[in-house]
Amino acid sequence: MTSTLPRTLPFASDSPLAVLLAIAADSAGTDDDEQREDAATAAAHHVYYAYASILARVVDAVDWHGYPAVTGDDRRHAPSAVAWLDGGAWCTTPCASPSMTAPPTSSR
Repeated sequence: MTSTLPRTLPFASDSPLAVLLAIAADSAGTDDDEQREDAATAAAHHVYYAYASILARVVDAVDWHGYPAVTGDDRRHAPSAVAWLDGGAWCTTPCASPSMTAPPTSSR
């Protein structure tokens, strides 16, 4: 029977390197599921704030489907969300801007 040896680190668990590695592991970013959820939520908020009397009347928050960021071919596409409007029409919004979750400000 083969047993797996515990992984030993070449440094103490309270060393500065261990602390830095723990911080890096914690701040690795969001996974695809979190990006999907955040994109759908940001799209719903944007529609409710920017188009409250128009699009928000027909597109519910549950209609939005989020998609994670995509990187490839020297391009990076931000997370986005789409909502099906029937008749082959889709409503889409990029969700990279932090202003998309805040209400629009008056230009006056």
